[in-house]
Amino acid sequence: MNIIDIAKLAGVSKSTVSIYLNELMQASKVEKIQDVIDKTSFVPSNHGKSLHTKN
Repeated sequence: MNIIDIAKLAGVSKSTVSIYLNELMQASKVEKIQDVIDKTSFVPSNHGKSLHTKN
């Protein structure tokens, strides 16, 4: 399971999931994504987190 799979199952973009994982999301989308994450036991990889840079 990866961020793309979570996005597909939640019906949102992978960017939306990434934003969610970084706590910058609308409540309605948070619920959809969190539901999928809970059902799939998704845990973000450390490698994926390391790819994210803040400008």
